[in-house]
Amino acid sequence: MVAIVVAFVAAACSSTSNTSRSATSGSPALSPVVPTSSPLASAVALPGGCGQTQVYRGGMPAWLRDGIQGLTGMETAPYALAGPTPVAGFLLSYPLKAGAHAPSKILWVMSTPRNGDPLQIRVNPSGAIEPVVTASRPADSGPGEIYPDGVSVPSSGCWHFKLQWATGNAELDLSYSS
Repeated sequence: MVAIVVAFVAAACSSTSNTSRSATSGSPALSPVVPTSSPLASAVALPGGCGQTQVYRGGMPAWLRDGIQGLTGMETAPYALAGPTPVAGFLLSYPLKAGAHAPSKILWVMSTPRNGDPLQIRVNPSGAIEPVVTASRPADSGPGEIYPDGVSVPSSGCWHFKLQWATGNAELDLSYSS
């Protein structure tokens, strides 16, 4: 996994800004660009999502595409998008498999800074409150705003992820098979 993480050159935030007129001064004021959690029309839908989440290949939003420029193979890797703070989960072991013997590898790419804080992960079956799987991943991978993850879920089905980090949070559903 370390070799995969080292290969990532993920600058997950867009560096462009919109300008608008300040109502009080009449001078341009910068307003931040809010990354979108929607893929482009060229994205290909893949199996592997469930609930409100779809898995895609290609057609990445600009903030994500810019963040992985120059990474061999990432432009064709399956990914899922989440929000409200935009996040992408690259499914490095696809399709995702349930069970402790085969932890699925996901690389989370955040659209906002980690600020050195860990990623808190809570996973439970979609539509149920138990069982719960929790994990914490340190902000020790780079470059960029990434967290490698290998959370194992105990059984196949649709699993709901809640992600929380220093500057954001997101939720998504992913399908696991046995």
